Amino acid sequence: MPTISSVPTLTVVASIVLTCISLPAYSQDTTANCQSKYDWMNNALGQGPCTVSSWLLNPCSGVNGAFIPALMNINEPYRFNVPQGTAAPCTCNTVLFSTMYACAACQGGEAYIIPWNEFSVNCTQPPISSYPEDVPSGTSIPEWAFLDLTDSGTLDLARAEQIANKRTFDSCSYCQSQWVPP
Repeated sequence: MPTISSVPTLTVVASIVLTCISLPAYSQDTTANCQSKYDWMNNALGQGPCTVSSWLLNPCSGVNGAFIPALMNINEPYRFNVPQGTAAPCTCNTVLFSTMYACAACQGGEAYIIPWNEFSVNCTQPPISSYPEDVPSGTSIPEWAFLDLTDSGTLDLARAEQIANKRTFDSCSYCQSQWVPP
């Protein structure tokens, strides 16, 4: 039974715990900066592919959110955390892979990006050309991110740029998150 002197402490602890449980705080961030020639990669909200990737990782990241670091050395493979063990679909999908690929490419690291088949080695039936979660409300997914890259293993940047220049839609929290190419 709590003593009179411990009641205020218990109240404060209970308030903090209830606040943390009832107010999930997702954050996303990146220190990566794309070269301006890759502005076409930005979504309809003006977010670059690194920021979009951070948002798309949020469903897997919990309350701490997701952070996408800048490339440290463009002469080494860009190894964004390859899904381990029984990987969740939110980390094992071609849409996230495409935005991460674009994030590395726009920083000058395209030649060193691991291909899809290496990235997805621990994925079981990964979603292809679709994002398996609700699109977070603070972002949108550019249409080019839905390209099927399973044959080539990489994002076709020339094709992606063509699609971006036509920009017919971004996928967002209030839209369908699957694109069917013509």
